[in-house]
Amino acid sequence: MLIDTINTLIRNALPLEDKTALTVLRDIKAAILNWKTAKENVGKTYTEVDELNILKKLKTQYLETAESCNDGQHDSLVQAATKNAEYISQFLPAPVPISSYQVSRLPLWNTKLPA
Repeated sequence: MLIDTINTLIRNALPLEDKTALTVLRDIKAAILNWKTAKENVGKTYTEVDELNILKKLKTQYLETAESCNDGQHDSLVQAATKNAEYISQFLPAPVPISSYQVSRLPLWNTKLPA
């Protein structure tokens, strides 16, 4: 699971003193542990879907922080939050380009509905 990878990455980032990596990895680890210990999740099995939801939520939080601090006075916070969002993106699947979707060329009114 992701938590094992995160623990390994934290151990590797510590001697390098990579502040962005350490911040994001610790945030991911804390979010996973919070999910697992939350009362509403008692009896639920932790899945990859839960991991993806946690990662998306954290990325959104970083981007919202960058947006809310983007007033010209907090440039260092904006840069840090943006770097954090970029770093967490490596754990998320790449977005599917809209051009890869196939659109049916048949008009909807020619579609036969089941009786």
